Amino acid sequence: MLSDCYFNFQPRYYNGEISSYEALLRKTEAEIERYIESIADHVTFDLAIIDFVIKRRSQLVNGEKIQLAINISIASLLDDEFVKTCHKIFEHEKNIILELTRHDETNDFTRIQNVIKQLKDKGIQFALDDYGKGYANSELFLHLDVDYIKVETEK
Repeated sequence: MLSDCYFNFQPRYYNGEISSYEALLRKTEAEIERYIESIADHVTFDLAIIDFVIKRRSQLVNGEKIQLAINISIASLLDDEFVKTCHKIFEHEKNIILELTRHDETNDFTRIQNVIKQLKDKGIQFALDDYGKGYANSELFLHLDVDYIKVETEK
């Protein structure tokens, strides 16, 4: 699933020091957004991303000590197996931010908020990624307790 993909670990700086890395999926032969759109099983894909990125973490400068942001589809939080697997992973993995993408795919805010609360209890933080990119679901602001909102501006 990830065989022809790679990651750029984009550092984020705060006060002149790396404060976190965002794992950005890249693909050598096709545009990444089209590739993501073509994925039928986002749960399996998101779990593969989480596993791959965590395994690569030790190769980053201070990777074990600083936050690592990983993009997942917000709809994955509706899958019981995804949530169960995340509970196991994040029992040991710390300093993780899950950045929620593909906001337009759900309206079950109560269930998603319950999962966010459960994973926050494990120390995970959440960001709403690419808010404003082609859509702006204000319900997300009202119902989801995220730690960050990343606003996408038109270029």
